[in-house]
Amino acid sequence: HPKLHTLNDFLVNGKTRAELEEMKDNIYGSRIFDLIGVEKDKSFLLAGPAGNGKTFSVKCLRGELEVLGKRLTLVEYEIGRHGTAYINRGSLKLQSFFDKGKKMLNLKGIDGVIYLFDECDAVMGKRNSSHGHREDDKLLDTLMKNMQRIHDEDSEEFLVMTTNMKASLDIASVRSGRIDRVVEFANPDIGA
Repeated sequence: HPKLHTLNDFLVNGKTRAELEEMKDNIYGSRIFDLIGVEKDKSFLLAGPAGNGKTFSVKCLRGELEVLGKRLTLVEYEIGRHGTAYINRGSLKLQSFFDKGKKMLNLKGIDGVIYLFDECDAVMGKRNSSHGHREDDKLLDTLMKNMQRIHDEDSEEFLVMTTNMKASLDIASVRSGRIDRVVEFANPDIGA
């Protein structure tokens, strides 16, 4: 087995560390939130400059939850592996990605699923931009439909998006109700 990383393995500034701890507590206690009727955060956007550990922090967060006894499968969407240049295929592959993740919820020993979209700006770019294509719009529509489904359903599914270019994201994809919490990453500070 590869080494299980936890948040103690991650060097980050104090404010970002506090946000990651809140993410952990939110995911770990998600069933408690359900019992007391409090809406839990299910989707997170990690934004900041390249090289600050956004992707690694998700792996550490997952490891931290496993140490606490909550076993979550991390499913990573890679545009190179899942995306396609063929018309109508990209959105179908993306839907299949979410369908497979949802099926994992039924596996023994799995307490939930974290969908990771690293460099999400490749999928969540602004619609109808001069650099975009109608196929990109279909992909974004499929993503937003699933983001809304996960937000609305009482399931142990969580979305984590990372980006170096927050300003390039489609405004509808990061609105409240689709993205519950934005965590800004900055350089580590002395107190980290």
